[in-house]
Amino acid sequence: MAPVTKPASPAIEQLQRLSIAFDIFNTELFDAALPPVYLQLRNKPGSYGHFQPNKWTNSAGITIDVVNLDSQTATTRPLRELLSTLVHEMAHAYVFTCVNGRKATGGHGKAWRSKMAELGLPPIQIGSTWRLATHRIEDGGAFDQAFEKHRHQLQELPWQECIAQANRGRGSDRVKFQCPRCSSNAWARASALLLCGQCSDQSVLVEMLPEYRHEGGGGKGSSTRASTKPTGHYPEPTGIPGLPVWTDELGRELRLHTGLDHPPTTLVDALLVFTFGVKERQQTELLDTLAAALESQDDDAVAAALKALYKHRAKVLHPDQGGSEVAFKALQAAYLMLKRENA
Repeated sequence: MAPVTKPASPAIEQLQRLSIAFDIFNTELFDAALPPVYLQLRNKPGSYGHFQPNKWTNSAGITIDVVNLDSQTATTRPLRELLSTLVHEMAHAYVFTCVNGRKATGGHGKAWRSKMAELGLPPIQIGSTWRLATHRIEDGGAFDQAFEKHRHQLQELPWQECIAQANRGRGSDRVKFQCPRCSSNAWARASALLLCGQCSDQSVLVEMLPEYRHEGGGGKGSSTRASTKPTGHYPEPTGIPGLPVWTDELGRELRLHTGLDHPPTTLVDALLVFTFGVKERQQTELLDTLAAALESQDDDAVAAALKALYKHRAKVLHPDQGGSEVAFKALQAAYLMLKRENA
C-alpha cells in the first residue's frame, strides 16, 4: 500500500513564500543585517503594509518585530509590487534596528527616505507631511535587480482572502451608514433604516445614509436575490488613504482625471485636483461659491464650499461611478489638506 502524502499546511505554504522573499532581500539589499521578523498577513484599511517593533516575545525574553502585509490585496497585486511593499517595511526595520539602536522607528524620516532611495524605491510623500508615504519602483534599481536575479525563487501567494468582496452584491451583508450632519458612522444591513441618535429630536428625524442601497429580493421563498448598489453618497475622508506603488501608468491615469501626474503635496496641487474639470462640467457655481468664501475669509463658508466641491468631484471620480480609484484617493488627500489649512 502506497504511503499517504499529507498535504502541506496552508498557513505554512503561504508564509513560507514570504519568508523566502524576506531572506533573499535581507541578503541582497541589507547585507543580512536584519534579525528575523514575524511575517503575517492582515488587513489595515488604507495601507498595503506596516511595521510593528517589539511585537512578540518568548520565555527567554527575546523580542521580535512584525512585518504585516495587507491580506486583502496580497494576491491581487503584481508580485513585484507586493514584494516592494515587503522591502518598504524591511527598510523601517533597518532604521529601527541598525540606525536607531531599536529605540525608535523614525517613521518616514530622513534615514528611511535615504535608505529607500538607496534600495531603488524612491519614496513619495502623501499629503502635506511625510506621516504617510508610498514609493515607486526604479527600473534597474537595487530592488529591481534583486527581484529579477531571484525571480525563479519568488512565488505568488497561493491563498486569497475572500472577505474583501463580502459587502458588495448581497443585501444581507452589513454596509456602512453615515449621518449627513454629524458624520457619525454605523453598520447594518443595506435594507435597514437608521436614524442618528445625536441629531434626531422630537421635531426632526435625521436619517443616516447608506454607502450601498438595498435592491430586489422578494423575501423567503422568492427566486429573486437581494443586491446592493452604490448610493453616490461618499463620506468625507477621516485619514489620507494609502496610494498604490507609483508607476508611469498610474501617473498617466492620475493626470487624465486630476491634471497632476503625482499625488498632491502642496496646497496648489490640492486645489488643482479639487477643481479639475469642474468648469467643463458646467458646475461653475461651485467654483464661484468657493472663490467668494475664500475672499470673505469666513471659515464656515470655506468649509461648506469645499464640502460641496468634494461631493461633486467624488461622484465623478469614484470607481463605482466608472471613475479612477487612484484619482479618488488623490482627491481624498487633497480634501484633507485643504480642510486642515482652512482649520
